[in-house]
Amino acid sequence: FYVKQKDNIVQLINTINKALKEEDTNLVAGIIVKARQEGFMRTAPIIALALLRKTNPIFFKSIFNHVILTGNDLIDFIEINKSLGYGFGNTAKECMINWIKKNTNPFYAIKYRKQIADAIRLSRPKVDGTEMEYLLKYIMKKYKKIDDNTINKALEQYPQLYHFEEAKKAIMDDDYDKAVKHMREGRLEPSTLIGLKNINNLKFWEEAMKQMGTMTLLKYLNKLLREGVFEKEENIQYLKERMTAENLSKARILPFRLVIAYMNINKALPNAMEVMEVLANA
Repeated sequence: FYVKQKDNIVQLINTINKALKEEDTNLVAGIIVKARQEGFMRTAPIIALALLRKTNPIFFKSIFNHVILTGNDLIDFIEINKSLGYGFGNTAKECMINWIKKNTNPFYAIKYRKQIADAIRLSRPKVDGTEMEYLLKYIMKKYKKIDDNTINKALEQYPQLYHFEEAKKAIMDDDYDKAVKHMREGRLEPSTLIGLKNINNLKFWEEAMKQMGTMTLLKYLNKLLREGVFEKEENIQYLKERMTAENLSKARILPFRLVIAYMNINKALPNAMEVMEVLANA
């Protein structure tokens, strides 16, 4: 409790390195995977994966895709390697390229565009002529000039990207009926649209609530309250259905997340007490 964060990280690295030297590597690799997939840990297994690369590249390659599960994991892996002073040799680049080709889809291209773009620039996968060519070029459009034809082919090949681009245009034009339509049909992650501008539209926030993941929903409870979403009884009921033990466990929501959401709610807002009651019961 009294140890500084930097000291904790040093201790973690020393403990993992000691285990990699003294224990069976197969056992350690299995623990790294288990910690990421079954435990409530994310950063520690990624640090361990980076350390494993230096001691046993074969095991590193075998578990990479079992530890790096999201775009955020991928960018953390890159940053951790840089922090440790590690370069990116062929083994690391090969694993990143395989991850990009295996996991990149329209949803990831929208939600983790920046992270995947950084990994693409670092690993330089060859995708020309492949099925994913237009998707990866779409991801890179902020960093690399590409022609409109490439963008149009990406939108045609991946409908979710089309809905995303149309929803963005609609929001900028204050056409929220159209934005909601594309958000629903494209099953778009609301957090990718919320940052475009200050959105004050009840229809948008009602639909956004239904498309949000559990963690995102907890994060935006105050905003949903301010926009009047929970002044409708049906939306209070929807929140109750989302905040069940089964759903919270599935989303790996620890109890303290509920406590934080509960404490952050502005009690002066209409229906705040009803929302707080839902969290308390959850």
